[in-house]
Amino acid sequence: MTKTFEIRAGLCYTSDMGKLFRVASCVVMAIILGGSAGCSYHLGSVVPEDMRRIYVQSVVNRSTEPGLDSVMTSALRHEVQRDGTLRLSTETSAALELNVVMMGLDLDSIGYEMNDPTKPIEFRVTLVAEVVLTKMADGSVVYAGTQRGETTFAAPNDFVSGKLGALPAVCDDLALSIVNACVSAWW
Repeated sequence: MTKTFEIRAGLCYTSDMGKLFRVASCVVMAIILGGSAGCSYHLGSVVPEDMRRIYVQSVVNRSTEPGLDSVMTSALRHEVQRDGTLRLSTETSAALELNVVMMGLDLDSIGYEMNDPTKPIEFRVTLVAEVVLTKMADGSVVYAGTQRGETTFAAPNDFVSGKLGALPAVCDDLALSIVNACVSAWW
């Protein structure tokens, strides 16, 4: 028995399996067309080119943890550079200004010693900040919202050292959330 291949209307099928190939081709086309309907893929950044220069103000610290403002400011500037969508700029040449106010630092016990369930040995640190991204030209707000960063640390013997070691990590996580929110505001 010879099989014939035929292409009709962009579909390929054989004489004895024509129906299967037509159905499969229809399903594939439906997935492709249905999956892309209403969606678009952008190659590169959606932030307008003239809005990519950002001035990061020094972070204001209203948390109970002294000295966290400089750590957070450094983490934010580092994250802007790492992300690459926005470029750090001076206040006079920037198109955008980022203002961040740290509102609180929370510590929660999440793990306890096996022999003494009243003694915490693992903690979660959460840092909350109010964020405002504005256009320098007219002061209009591009993004305003609350962002939070989070990390965990184990401190079976020395809570203070564990906490101090976790502070840069929670600032890094918050900086990532802030930069993602600012870039995503253009969608």
